[in-house]
Amino acid sequence: MPLLRLLCALWLSLSVAQAAASPDPLVPALVLDFQQDGVIADAATRARLYAEACAQGRSLACQPERWRPAEVLDRPRVREIFTPACTEGDPAACLVLGWLDTQIEMGMASPRAPDPARGAAHFDKACAAKLDRACAELGQLRLRGIGVERDLAIGRGLLDRACTAGIGNACSSLGWLQLEGEPGPADPAGAVRTFIRGCNRQDAISCLNAAELVGRGLDGPADPARIEDLLNRSCQAGLATACEELADLAPEEGRAARQAQLVRLTEAGCAGGDDRACANLGRRLLDGVGLPADRGRGLRLLRRSCEDGVLGACVHLSDALMDEPSPDRALVRALLTRACDDGQAAACARLGAMDLGPPDTTPTGVANIDKACTLGLDSACVERGWLYLSEKVGPRDPEAAFALWGRTCEQRPGDACDALAQARLAGLAGSEPNPPLAAALFARGCEGGSSAACVGLGQLHQRGVVVERDPSAAARLFTTACSAGNDFGCVNLAWALEEGFGLDRDLGTATSVYAKACADGLPKGCAHLAILEVRGYQVSLPAPAREVLKQACLDRSAAGCAGSGYLSVTGADGGAVDVPLGLQLLEQSCSISGALRCSWGACEVESAMACRWLSDLHRAGEVVPKDRRKARAYAEAACRAGDQASCAD
Repeated sequence: MPLLRLLCALWLSLSVAQAAASPDPLVPALVLDFQQDGVIADAATRARLYAEACAQGRSLACQPERWRPAEVLDRPRVREIFTPACTEGDPAACLVLGWLDTQIEMGMASPRAPDPARGAAHFDKACAAKLDRACAELGQLRLRGIGVERDLAIGRGLLDRACTAGIGNACSSLGWLQLEGEPGPADPAGAVRTFIRGCNRQDAISCLNAAELVGRGLDGPADPARIEDLLNRSCQAGLATACEELADLAPEEGRAARQAQLVRLTEAGCAGGDDRACANLGRRLLDGVGLPADRGRGLRLLRRSCEDGVLGACVHLSDALMDEPSPDRALVRALLTRACDDGQAAACARLGAMDLGPPDTTPTGVANIDKACTLGLDSACVERGWLYLSEKVGPRDPEAAFALWGRTCEQRPGDACDALAQARLAGLAGSEPNPPLAAALFARGCEGGSSAACVGLGQLHQRGVVVERDPSAAARLFTTACSAGNDFGCVNLAWALEEGFGLDRDLGTATSVYAKACADGLPKGCAHLAILEVRGYQVSLPAPAREVLKQACLDRSAAGCAGSGYLSVTGADGGAVDVPLGLQLLEQSCSISGALRCSWGACEVESAMACRWLSDLHRAGEVVPKDRRKARAYAEAACRAGDQASCAD
């Protein structure tokens, strides 16, 4: 009999241990209900998960309407219901209390949350009770020092434990630590594997991260089919960002269906009380993407989402308000200040721009740009570097600019690499030009996802500066940049198509690409369209060619000045001939990038075109007196700027 009791006790203890180690069916419902992983789900999905948890004996799941009356989350009621359950030892209830105490916007821990230290204690209690999701949350707090002492090693250990236990969002965070080498050496391939592990656990953000790194070639050659599969898995899990990227990848005939799918997802999520879904829907209504534009409804949804703590909605709302004829700058500042104070880097950057530009110029501008940079917004770090190089906010400090760009490029390869490369190539601020270093920086930035750096590297391959002259490589890099939405990359790609440089000549596509860049406000695109019109091609311009070129030249576009000069000299558009003005404009285009920069082959191709025209004019002696010395000097300038034909003159 004692032996039987011993065996029963042993069986009971094993059963309890297994129950403690098994996943809690309530947690997936809570994660979705409290908007923790950024995914959008409708009310029906949420209700189904709660019903399944209730059927498995989780009494908290049986009446979720107690804290979500009329599909609206009632935080005070949540605390009232979950506090006793946590006190009685329910780790899932402690998990929810931890979220309430550490988050303003659901899913994002903030030092300005109600009580981060108390929230960390709730997570710690639930983690000690073997709730792996709580360990992941505690690991996140450890990484950022919110509510607990910052400790990267402990934080990474907690995330590793949770990821191994199958918590997908822990794998997402762990993957970024592996990618950036915090702490320890960077392991890009290991990061991809970790993201894939999280994706296999139905974590939508892990799938999206894996798609990004696979696209960057960090796990072997980029595989479009694999990227699409990862994005599709992320989209199916409810991540709107992945659905948007998937829609962009779809062929033209399938894009509308993808957009409709995304609209249905966001409409259902917003109707079910998901604040992020309402923010996404509001942005789409403002832009008329996937559904008819409705500015009034879009603004209302963004305002509601912002008030409910979705910081990105505050930023989008402020952008929309600034587009109004007489914007309420005080309201915009209040919205951005709230979001910036809660750690939204884009909001800090916009505040900085407001404080550094007209009509305001205040000392807080630099502080906000600094904060945005510290929060990891690379464009803010780039902007801060340019401020160091200007005299707008104090004495120039080139070394500080180069050091900031260098650190940012090392930590997060991207646009900071491009900025430093441009500076090293041109020899800015009295520094010695260093084209080999610039080429390496362009390559690092391009590999890190900077479309601007891809353009810079492509231009070096275009002219054979430091790197081998390679038309195919240049065209490939321009295509990459243009696909990422970089208008300068698109204009360079259009030029390659126009000239048959590394690609089959395709004037129709080139014209379309120039037109898009022009419509996006890029003077260089408009200028190239105008030049094509001057050559007799049928194109659609927003104004007569001469006016377009004149405005482009005022915007310091080499193409604009070259085209304006050509028309002034020849009157090819039927307008007035003004040879002195034309020569002046051609001269301006020929030297627009500066002699030193041109000497390293980094001038715009239109500078070479203008130099070549000046050389031809002085060689022919019809419009200006014949002057072989000037003709040779302009030919040499055109050669330095990349015109290979002029090199033979």
